[in-house]
Amino acid sequence: MKYYWEFLLNEIRKMCCIAFRYSFNTVSSILFWAVLMILLTYHLSMGGYSTKAIYTFVSSFMIWQIVNFTFISVVDSILVESIQGTLEQLYLNSRSFYSILFIKGVSASLLSIIQSFVAILITIFFVPKLSIDFLLCWVSSLPSLILGIPAIIGLGIACASLALKYKNISSFYSMVSSIFFAVITYKANSLSGNILFSIIIPFESTNSAIQTCFYGIQSFSTSFSSYLYTTINSAIYIILGYIFLYYYEKTSKKNGVFSKF
Repeated sequence: MKYYWEFLLNEIRKMCCIAFRYSFNTVSSILFWAVLMILLTYHLSMGGYSTKAIYTFVSSFMIWQIVNFTFISVVDSILVESIQGTLEQLYLNSRSFYSILFIKGVSASLLSIIQSFVAILITIFFVPKLSIDFLLCWVSSLPSLILGIPAIIGLGIACASLALKYKNISSFYSMVSSIFFAVITYKANSLSGNILFSIIIPFESTNSAIQTCFYGIQSFSTSFSSYLYTTINSAIYIILGYIFLYYYEKTSKKNGVFSKF
């Protein structure tokens, strides 16, 4: 356990160093999404939409950012290892290959969440209709968010494991994930009544729970079912990620291409 904890801390340090080293890219990305969110929010304000409607839109936008960025970061963090030729070194480590990749996914997701929160803070500063209540609601949603993120990490590992067979798929994932998570995010409330969708669709239960909070229908303290469905959903995709990685790992070794990325 000590090894994994130190490994996680080192991965977080590495991600921070990379973010600061390429600070122009990091700042540009945060400012781009913040400016886009500000413009869209002002458009809704001018259109006469209620404060709750604006809250719901901004929360949906932020959820999409976190989920999409987390997924892409997890996939890219693994694909970069394969391109650099260091993925095989991780595989030869005496520890579990999947657990190492999962920890790399956790560090990538943390950076994505931090960048998204910075973007929303900038938006709150420039949009008068977004008050401190909006930020407090997001703070109350953190337990559900933390429970739901492992589903995205597991899905990211499952998709990234395809790189053991298929090459240059990062751009494909970026395009598909942006569309897929956008549809799921903005349809969260309409899907929330279906238990099967809440369990099967990645991050859907967390999605609908956060947006329901912004609608003011219920609080997180009383939504036990949301926590339950989110936990089951995360467990499903953690297992799915392990199965995909195990299968493609064995297939790649059998075909002799594991070290020829």
